[in-house]
Amino acid sequence: MLEYVVQGKSLEEIRTEWAPKLGILPQNLTIEVIERSEYYPQKLKIRLTLKDNIHKTPLKQAN
Repeated sequence: MLEYVVQGKSLEEIRTEWAPKLGILPQNLTIEVIERSEYYPQKLKIRLTLKDNIHKTPLKQAN
């Protein structure tokens, strides 16, 4: 299982930024909030996990 820890301002921003970087569709990412900044609530620390049953599928094949 691949796992990444990233930071961003919103869950949707992180999903749309990281899905193309990983070469998968956005809905194939599992997102878990690890930490929310006390002073900057819009800054999130997120764990991204690829869903287990998903093989890395190029985005151009998804239609």
